Amino acid sequence: MLHYAQEYFQNTGVRCRVEVPARLLDFPISTQERHNLFMVVKEALNNVLKHAEATEVRVSLAEAGGKVTIVVADNGRGFAAAAPAGSGNGLGNMKERMERIGGRLELQSQPGAGTKVILEANGG
Repeated sequence: MLHYAQEYFQNTGVRCRVEVPARLLDFPISTQERHNLFMVVKEALNNVLKHAEATEVRVSLAEAGGKVTIVVADNGRGFAAAAPAGSGNGLGNMKERMERIGGRLELQSQPGAGTKVILEANGG
């Protein structure tokens, strides 16, 4: 997933920073959870490239207390997160995918302040 993020932005003018702990614990995750997490991260990265007008994106991975947290944060134009979604279904689909695997999606954004997508999933 993190390798995909770096390759995705390779020739785009958007700098991609990947932050991973020096030592990752063995974290059990099912095939369904892995697939859904990857698809949500992929959509978040697509949104950065397509809508954010960002120059940098950070993708981080952390594990604590039996949960994995993935954060995709950009320095782009942001948007009013409380406002109704645009014409696409991307954000709704992302939330549904996370709920399907018993996870959680949190979206933080403000106009002019970038966007942060926080994904949290339980091991299983």
